Amino acid sequence: MAALQALIFSALLVERGIRVHRLSDKLLAAFLLSLSATLGEHIAGWMGWYDSQVLTFFPFGASFLYAPLAYLYVKSITNTNYKLLGKEWFHFIPAFIYYIVHFSIWPIHVPAKLKLMDTLAANYFFLIEGIIDLLILTIYTTLAIRHYRAYRIWLPSTFSNLPPVSLIWIRNFLIILMMVCLLEWAFGLTSLWFNYGYDVRFWDYFVRALLLYYLSIAGYISTHRSDLVFENTIIDETQHAPARVTTVDTHLLDRIKLHMMEARPYIDVELTLNQLAQGLKLSESSVSQAINSGLGKNFNDFVNEYRVQEICLRLKAGDHKTKTLLGVGMDCGFNSKATFNRSFKKVTGFTPKEWVDQNVS
Repeated sequence: MAALQALIFSALLVERGIRVHRLSDKLLAAFLLSLSATLGEHIAGWMGWYDSQVLTFFPFGASFLYAPLAYLYVKSITNTNYKLLGKEWFHFIPAFIYYIVHFSIWPIHVPAKLKLMDTLAANYFFLIEGIIDLLILTIYTTLAIRHYRAYRIWLPSTFSNLPPVSLIWIRNFLIILMMVCLLEWAFGLTSLWFNYGYDVRFWDYFVRALLLYYLSIAGYISTHRSDLVFENTIIDETQHAPARVTTVDTHLLDRIKLHMMEARPYIDVELTLNQLAQGLKLSESSVSQAINSGLGKNFNDFVNEYRVQEICLRLKAGDHKTKTLLGVGMDCGFNSKATFNRSFKKVTGFTPKEWVDQNVS
């Protein structure tokens, strides 16, 4: 049932991906298909389809394929301009070799195939394949996590409001990927001493099936911004830390502050660093550097400070008497209650209600 659901949602994702030209949907569909394919071996075993040995050595699937797909999917939802070009296709070389080897041996006449597999086993082929499989899964899980961590650092330097839905989805996706990785390592290592049958391996596939239920539904309904262009290839997260320079262009900083006070761009919930730079007719890098080095803040904190100041002025004017505190916050550019409360306390040291009690008569 989990595999069937994954198939259905994969079809829906492919249809949507083609319709709206979204690569991330297509990659998620491929990931769901490749992960659900790994359940095929267990299903076939319980159905008795291995009794004739015809399916023996059939490549139902392995992390050779779904692990790189998971990593590329994370890259695609953090960058809407991401394309599978050039060196990105090299991620599929292990999967290509895996399928070539298995599809070459699987159709062989059963007696000859079994004899060949005995020879392969004697030469540690299956042990080596299993180790490489685990290493591939571990490497791509690590790469995906590092990409996400760098993405989290990059977001506040570019957006005045963070996209909470996509962050939660990516985090949960990676948690599940880690669970699969740990599960495979647990069974992989212990299988060196214990020969597991279908009854024990059932729990491995059962957990994977439960995870597929969540991944297919949550992945389909998840939303993310269409203007994300995080292109870091990941490797050094410190690249996205605020730049440290010895000199500060005070004239440029004053110009930015004046623009914030006069044009009040922070009222726009969707304000980005690029939009602020365009309003100033400056480059993103110069504006970012001025804010980071001159104020020691990232773009998100810089903008939210102006929003909080605006809120305080409106509260003193009595706006909270005709609107809720959250309503005032939303009018000043915040997009969620959590962000509003967190930013307000960070700037003032009080919650909105505490500030009103102490400062508004």
